[in-house]
Amino acid sequence: MAEPLIIVGNGMAATRLAEELSQRALGRYSVAVIGDEPRPAYNRVLLSPLLAGEIGENDIDLKPPAWWRDRGISTFYGRSVERIDRAARVVTLRGGSNLPYGKLVLATGSTPLRPPFPGGALRGVVTFRDTADVGMMRSYAARGARVAVIGGGLLGLEAAHGLARAGAEVTLLHLVDRLMERQLDREGAGLLAAALAARVGDVRLRAETKGFRGRDHVEAVELTDGTEIPADLVVIAIGVVPASALAKDAGVKVDRGILVDDMLASSDPDIFAAGDVAQARDLILDENRVVPIWPNAFNQG
Repeated sequence: MAEPLIIVGNGMAATRLAEELSQRALGRYSVAVIGDEPRPAYNRVLLSPLLAGEIGENDIDLKPPAWWRDRGISTFYGRSVERIDRAARVVTLRGGSNLPYGKLVLATGSTPLRPPFPGGALRGVVTFRDTADVGMMRSYAARGARVAVIGGGLLGLEAAHGLARAGAEVTLLHLVDRLMERQLDREGAGLLAAALAARVGDVRLRAETKGFRGRDHVEAVELTDGTEIPADLVVIAIGVVPASALAKDAGVKVDRGILVDDMLASSDPDIFAAGDVAQARDLILDENRVVPIWPNAFNQG
């Protein structure tokens, strides 16, 4: 009888693992994939061109729906895992359903970093992570809304560019004195800022966010220097953190991410982790690291 193998997460790592299992271990496992979002796995790297209207929603799918069915993989879309019972070897889904596992792979990815800014709970203060975010952002952009994007890293630049292409009036706010400061020197960052300003319009450096003003819905971003930036929508795009709470609650060892060995096994030998959530040994630097990039998720999967 095939051993039940559950993959929690529905991104690149999960898809690559399902693909490898179908090629290398056909029939050995009964595979189920559980994903929070109500749709098949897709490529998050393509969310920016989707936001800009350069591609359609079907263009971001990693595999067509028939691919999963043809390989006998059970899929649970729009269903989050609420709890892992390691003693009973069962995961509990939202709504109360229980699924047994022999092996469990956590490919839960990461969640957007969202500092506790005053006014952060106002409607219209959002992050940029999934297709639902893209749909909401496009609805604002279509009516020419004023949008403030917080974050001058890659994700923030992509959000600003996509929103501007979709019709929004965009202001990009970045805390430090140059864009993508971890990747670019001052000269390169200056060239990037000029190119982005030509596409977006308003790029503000050394702009430290203090909080957000509004009654029920956000109306402005307040900076620490007293400046107010009018905004109908605020997009926080300042990074991500590993989505490791499920593992931590189950007593699996967690640091920044889920601690895994060179075979991606966690402190529980029947639970593995891959992708953004995994904290693995860097074979070059010989240190434990979380590397939240697409190629890493692909390779680990």
